[in-house]
Amino acid sequence: MISRLLKSNSARTPIASFILAITAFPAPADELLPNNDENLVPGDRIFLRVYSEENLHLPLFGVYQVTENGIINLPVAGPIPVTGCTWWDVGNAVEGVLETDLKKGFFVIASEAPPTPATSHSPNQIKVAGSVQHEGPVILPDEGGIDVTLAIAMAGGFKEGAAPRHVKVQRKNSDQPAEAFIVNLDEIPNAKIPPNHFKVLPGDSLFVPAETAPNLDDELLPGDRLFLRMDSDATSPYFGIFQVTDQLIIDIPQAHFSLLPVKSEPCPGPVPVTGCTWKNVADAVEKVWETKLGNRVGKKYSSQVVATKAPPRPPFAAIESPNWIGVGGQVQHQGKVLLPDENGIDITLAIALAGGLGDWPNPSRIRVQRKNADGSTETFNVNLRKVPITKAPLDFFKIFPGDFIFVPENML
Repeated sequence: MISRLLKSNSARTPIASFILAITAFPAPADELLPNNDENLVPGDRIFLRVYSEENLHLPLFGVYQVTENGIINLPVAGPIPVTGCTWWDVGNAVEGVLETDLKKGFFVIASEAPPTPATSHSPNQIKVAGSVQHEGPVILPDEGGIDVTLAIAMAGGFKEGAAPRHVKVQRKNSDQPAEAFIVNLDEIPNAKIPPNHFKVLPGDSLFVPAETAPNLDDELLPGDRLFLRMDSDATSPYFGIFQVTDQLIIDIPQAHFSLLPVKSEPCPGPVPVTGCTWKNVADAVEKVWETKLGNRVGKKYSSQVVATKAPPRPPFAAIESPNWIGVGGQVQHQGKVLLPDENGIDITLAIALAGGLGDWPNPSRIRVQRKNADGSTETFNVNLRKVPITKAPLDFFKIFPGDFIFVPENML
């Protein structure tokens, strides 16, 4: 999705709601894509696009060269042998390594990257700044331009905390006023087809903004990610991260509240947030939830909801970070979860980052294993039914890098 900015630089664009995406960079009109059945050889330059299940990570756009030993050195996965791989199946090789390491789904496609520029004084330059690994000029292959995702790859990819749905491109025109565009790089076509997000041309300036803390009076917009803490008289506590859809709703599935009687209407289900601010969105969720709970059982129930901004998605490069924890058992996404830093986070946010509790959890008997510096191991029992749902900063039980959280199944 591309928005042309005419009067304001604050326009924001919708984010796609699908969970997996895969794309390929379209070659210029005068250049053919490599034969998909050809084997890679040393010196080949590969443009990789990597997307994670349910957008748990920032998209990865990178350019990598096959070494004399027949490998590509992907920072997020280490050396990956590609000897004997074709252009078609090298993406599968990367997928396999990532899924083995992180126990999550990934979708990858590879295409040929342009050659390394022969000079640094080409007139076919753009400027790239903001939340990318390498700010500065990027030399384009020719005056025909390249897709914005390849431009970001040539600048080293996104930094942690980047906001890919608000990438800004400024263009100076010789015969008309300058233009500015907002390009949403979270809105990816869910198909193996050459994309055409937005072509950057020589002279353009590309800026990738960073995620920022919202003003409490700001209205929610498509793509905003909320961390919800919820509890009621009739359900077990729930902690989850939800993204505002293009239709300005947040959709809370029935599966997260399995202790409720099964009926056709999801509860809470879709919650409209049109006109809601960060300050009052929790009230909107409470109202919908209490109404549907009352309709279920024929009496009024009270609920408590706290809504805050979810932490930014980690980049793939952070796979090398020491700040990982493991989460298993009755959660939506078992595997590794990256903490924002070495200082730790509350267990409720850690579970939310793993997709929330599973279909049949026992939240009163959660176990946390911790390895200490002296080599000893401790086990803690955590009862999430005792978590206070208050608007105060939550510090119920802190999870640190290296911890492992296990949510057992409710056997009742």
